[in-house]
Order: sequence, then C-alpha cells, then structure tokens
Amino acid sequence: MLRHPILITDGHVQLLVPQVVVDEFERNRENVQKMLTTSLTDRFKAIRQELAAYADMDYRNEELRLFDKWAHQVTLSGALTLRNFEAICALLETSKRIQPSTDERERVVARALAKVAPFHRQRNSVADALLIEMYATALTTANPGDTFAFVTSNSLDFWAIQGDQRQPYDDFAEIFAAELST
Repeated sequence: MLRHPILITDGHVQLLVPQVVVDEFERNRENVQKMLTTSLTDRFKAIRQELAAYADMDYRNEELRLFDKWAHQVTLSGALTLRNFEAICALLETSKRIQPSTDERERVVARALAKVAPFHRQRNSVADALLIEMYATALTTANPGDTFAFVTSNSLDFWAIQGDQRQPYDDFAEIFAAELST
C-alpha cells in the first residue's frame, strides 16, 4: 500500500469525502485508466507515422530511433501515472465518509428550483449541488482553529465565470466568505 501524505498520517488533515464521490470514482475508474493508456499510445503511434512519412530521408532512421526511445520513456511514465489511482484509493479508504442529510437534499432542490449554481447550466447538477451543500454543513461543525477547503477541478460549476477561477461563483460566495473556508 502507498504511503499517505504526512499531514494526513500526522492527523493535521482529515479528508471528508461524500460517498457519492467514492461511488463515482469507482464507477469511472476502469474507463479513465483505459482511456489514459489508450489515448497516450494512440497519440504516439500517430506522431510516429507522421515522422516516418515526413522526416527527411537522410535523418529518418535516427529521428525515429530518438522518438521511439523518448516515446517509450513517456509511455512508461504514463503507466506509472496509473499508480495515482492506487494512491487515491488509499486516501479514500482513510477518509471520513459523509452522507447527505435530508436538510442538504432539500437545499439542493431549492437550488435547482431557483436555478442557481450549480444549476445555472443546462445539465444535471444534483451531485455537484450535494457536494457544496455537504461542505456548507461541514463548516457548521468547525472547532476553533479548524480550516476547511473545498477541492475540485470542476471550474465550470463552482468558480467565477469569465473571471478569477480562484474565486467562487457568486451563488457560493457566502459559503466561502468565512475565514475558515477556502
């Protein structure tokens, strides 16, 4: 098993992970891993074919040898990237799992009816809305000295549109206004 980051093993950081995140990770894991390895391999095959077709005849063999050596190293790095999934699994196993409450589900429905973020786009955003509502609830459980961070790569649903993506979307500004929330 991979080592956990020191801040987690030392008890300085606790991950609160909604079960919906774990479920989605497991549901998509195999396809994402397959896509990563297939996409990388296919792209290198296409580049190699272009090099072979367009490289100067005097240098083609040397260029292809250098490319093949480089591509092999990058492909190995890509395979090592799959270990990230193992690290994520290890982190998820040690995290505190949280489930949405009835109150949080009601707030999600209210968000949807009001068409506020993350329902400001034309897509099903129930899971995203549950995440932000569960985060808002977690903030209410803060002890003195606690700091909370909402971590996501989903900039379209959570962060300022056409602006500083380090800032929350206006509909979430209240949640991140507290000093303990980032």
